[in-house]
Amino acid sequence: MKNNTAIIGIDGGATKISGGIVKKINKTTFSIDGDIKTLTYSESPLNNKNFHPIDLDQQLAQKDNPKMKIEEEKQGQAILDCCENVITKLAKTNNGNTCLLGIGMPGIKSLEQRGIIITNNGPRIPRFIDVLERRLSLAGLKIYPIQKLGNDSDLCGLGELYGKNGSFREFENALYIGTGTGIADALLLDGNLTPFDSISTWMPKSWQMK
Repeated sequence: MKNNTAIIGIDGGATKISGGIVKKINKTTFSIDGDIKTLTYSESPLNNKNFHPIDLDQQLAQKDNPKMKIEEEKQGQAILDCCENVITKLAKTNNGNTCLLGIGMPGIKSLEQRGIIITNNGPRIPRFIDVLERRLSLAGLKIYPIQKLGNDSDLCGLGELYGKNGSFREFENALYIGTGTGIADALLLDGNLTPFDSISTWMPKSWQMK
């Protein structure tokens, strides 16, 4: 990665996409350089305000082979449209430098972590990265290959631990709960971020609690 690379962080949720330019301060600290760019899905001309997520039991039954109806595919395109536009706006502030992208989205990811196959508050997008990379290429943006979709809850924890003003920075043990349409949570144990998937036998995620 070259020194003039623009590092862009993207945070996706149930209703909007936000992004910012990530500035490295030192090996353990970063900050956001400039303004956060945000687009709500309702701002996309592709958005369907009457869209309802597919039943979770049905999603689970189809997790290895999602059967997508046209309405769900179109709503996925609305999300990708917002993601592309936020990335494009941020890239234009960095003089056309090649962009390195980090993307966090809610939902359970595909085996190769390039798509969303189960989600509680939105459409499934099994080919998220493939389609986004294609759209960005057609828009003329120079980007490094996107490695995978990050878990939005885990990335919240990284932000609190390594962000300049992160709330985890002075603690050894802490629980982060971020509320919105859904819930993001992160756990710090003995100074280390602990994924909830690794402790599922004794600690459920917030959205799993009844």
